[in-house]
Amino acid sequence: MNCLCRAMLCPQHSLQLYAVTLTHYYARQPKGLASYANQPNPHFLDVEVFEEFLELLHPMKEKLGPIMFQFEYLNKTKMPSLNAFLVRLALV
Repeated sequence: MNCLCRAMLCPQHSLQLYAVTLTHYYARQPKGLASYANQPNPHFLDVEVFEEFLELLHPMKEKLGPIMFQFEYLNKTKMPSLNAFLVRLALV
């Protein structure tokens, strides 16, 4: 079972832990996940997690439109430059 399925089925897992658009976890965390507050997100722009997400959507592909990413504000501390972002996306 992939990580996204585990997150959906188990209360101790949280889908936000697999967010590919967040550089860091939110400061306010649910009970039991407080240790993640403000920590770097290892799944930021993670291709494997995104592929798992697409696999889950596959049965609905005929009914889906474009997929849009909504990123948090990426200041210079979180993402120093456009080039750094593109490198992270593996486009450079």
